[in-house]
Amino acid sequence: MKHSLKVISLALMACVLWSTAFVSIKIGLRYMGPFQLAGLRFMLAGILVLPFCRNWKINIKNAWTYRSKILKICFFQTFGLYGLFHLGMTMVSASVTALIVGAGPLFIAILASLINNEPLTKRKTVALTIGFSGIIIIAFGRFGGFMQAEASWLGILILLLSNISGSTGNILISKTKIPVSPLFQNAVQLFVGGLALYIISFVFETGHFEPKPAEFYYAWGWLSFIAAAGFSLWFIVLNMPGVKVSEISIWKFVLPVIGASLAWIILPDEKPEWVVFMGMLLVASSLLVMYYKRKKTVKSE
Repeated sequence: MKHSLKVISLALMACVLWSTAFVSIKIGLRYMGPFQLAGLRFMLAGILVLPFCRNWKINIKNAWTYRSKILKICFFQTFGLYGLFHLGMTMVSASVTALIVGAGPLFIAILASLINNEPLTKRKTVALTIGFSGIIIIAFGRFGGFMQAEASWLGILILLLSNISGSTGNILISKTKIPVSPLFQNAVQLFVGGLALYIISFVFETGHFEPKPAEFYYAWGWLSFIAAAGFSLWFIVLNMPGVKVSEISIWKFVLPVIGASLAWIILPDEKPEWVVFMGMLLVASSLLVMYYKRKKTVKSE
């Protein structure tokens, strides 16, 4: 039971951190292109993680030995996921973004069933359906509609590809057991993925060395911190024995819920609506459906 509580606590902490990123990304995109912003964000995040790493010689040696597997994780988990995500946020409305991000556990469960041979059980299917329904209700109530005029089908496709890339990265982390500490592995994948995005930005974007206002640097610093802390927690969880990526990822359903709650607290123009509370109730119900049986089984043992 203690192990289950530890896993859930770490996963929830990561999701809480990630849920604060939307506002900061929008601020950053005012002054910088999506690839440049994502590149600088994750390069700094990787540097922030490094001081907390231990056993440098062993980790560097093993990381070099398994470099092809680590680079594959870098490609899906940082370069693909967040390069496409930052690009997609420049094209679509907040409602569509929230819905696609909230659908992450659904993508992970399906891909884990296909790639990782994790069974898509009846209980898991019911939990995913309930949680996804809650996300749809939140998207309608929180943002006032599903498809707004400014939404771009290209942006929707890019966000879907971003979600698939991130889901594949989660499965690779869980499936590929590399003898490198989760923190060091996270630092490498963040920095290398960020460096690749920053290099790409020189091809597609301009204004790399123009001065920015303080608002941008605050946003950049916070985005880098939550990337470093959130991914480190998530890497630790996915590397714990007995953790199934399709089950633990259902906690990502809380991202839009926490994001909406933070908006009510921080933004004066945001007010709670009853339809959003209905969506939150469904999200909570999906978590209970997924975890109630496990809790009961542990108690009996």
